[in-house]
Amino acid sequence: MSDRNAFDDMKRSREEEYFREREREILDRMRRRAELAAAAGTHDTEVLDMLAELGYSQDTVRLLYLVPVIQTAWVDGEVGNSEREAILELARVQGIEPGSGAAARLAELLASPPPNEFFERTMAVIAALLHALPEERREADAKDIVAYCTRVAEASSGLFGALRIGRTLSAEERAQIARVAEQLKSRGA
Repeated sequence: MSDRNAFDDMKRSREEEYFREREREILDRMRRRAELAAAAGTHDTEVLDMLAELGYSQDTVRLLYLVPVIQTAWVDGEVGNSEREAILELARVQGIEPGSGAAARLAELLASPPPNEFFERTMAVIAALLHALPEERREADAKDIVAYCTRVAEASSGLFGALRIGRTLSAEERAQIARVAEQLKSRGA
């Protein structure tokens, strides 16, 4: 009977360890969600789920309002040096520190374009977050995002002293900026 008791004890011990591990995972997931909610400024479960699915974390959610700017930079198929510098300056203004997780993710987004679905779903999250704000703040934030997009598009056009002096925004850049402005007016997620 001692072999049977030893086997039962071992089985019970493994089951307990399994459930302790599951509990740790659940608590960790709840902690990360609470941190993301605090960083994003929302407790909307749909928005938080979308942020998590898109790979945003407490650290990288600071990139959220830069994503339409990055999308605008990619509209012509590449992010030029002047566009990159303008985006990095905006990131510094947003408090994104070199060496942070947000800076690393930003470098990835500037190195190769994410799928269109990433941009579209991120825009839906931004629109939902904006919609939850008081009207005055919502309008101001939307205008800022459109201004950032325009600034980066102008950086690529030579208006900030780049070599292509005199070039105006391309039709694709103007269309992208208009699309961003329209998406920001929607209710989002």
